[in-house]
Amino acid sequence: MEISRTYLSQIECGEATNLSWKVRQNLCATRLNLPPDDVQMLANLKYRGKQPDTSEKWEMLYDVIKMTVGK
Repeated sequence: MEISRTYLSQIECGEATNLSWKVRQNLCATRLNLPPDDVQMLANLKYRGKQPDTSEKWEMLYDVIKMTVGK
């Protein structure tokens, strides 16, 4: 994911608003050190409700999927 240092700083300081799902997803995936294929798998999931919006929620979802598929 390529974003500017300025934009990343604004996100970290809470100054950036209305982040796209792609940016949120990539930031969470980067924090979790997920393989690119797993990031794509999470990106392609269809949700009935609200998508995870924190790295902790993405991590929990990822862990549940890993346990389910036996990885």
